[in-house]
Amino acid sequence: LAALLIDEEELITKEAVTLLLSHLALSFSSKLKIHESGAIDKLVKLLPLPNPDLQRNVIKTFSLLLECHQARTALLDCNGIPSIVDLLQSEYAIVQELSLIALSHCTRDAKIRAVLREGGGLTPLVSFIGNPEVSDLHVHALRVLSHCLEEMESPEQIGRAHLR
Repeated sequence: LAALLIDEEELITKEAVTLLLSHLALSFSSKLKIHESGAIDKLVKLLPLPNPDLQRNVIKTFSLLLECHQARTALLDCNGIPSIVDLLQSEYAIVQELSLIALSHCTRDAKIRAVLREGGGLTPLVSFIGNPEVSDLHVHALRVLSHCLEEMESPEQIGRAHLR
């Protein structure tokens, strides 16, 4: 399936493949096979595409895959964290929610927390929490921030983001 996520494929094909991957990612053994197939790098490249169905399918797949340490490491290796943070700007609540769930899984790892902090990812989270229109999703954002507070640098950076 990962072979069908190349640039030359039609968007509808990518949508179907990512939907199938999101369903396969429900199974632990399938998560490992998806990771081993090299799909994570290809999925990260699809996140910025302006298709909400594709974004939903990809981020749903990530929200399930990132329960596994190997997938989190692969996501870090292909610099996928900023793309997930960018999805907090989506106009679709389901994309925002799945992005926060994926970030919650990611921020269990200290290396990912450092990348998020150093890449300025805490500022969008603080801004997200400051938006009353998405108050039903604040609990997910707070979970991500609580993971980030494990490092001494994070509270200082969150304070600076709040002052902006």
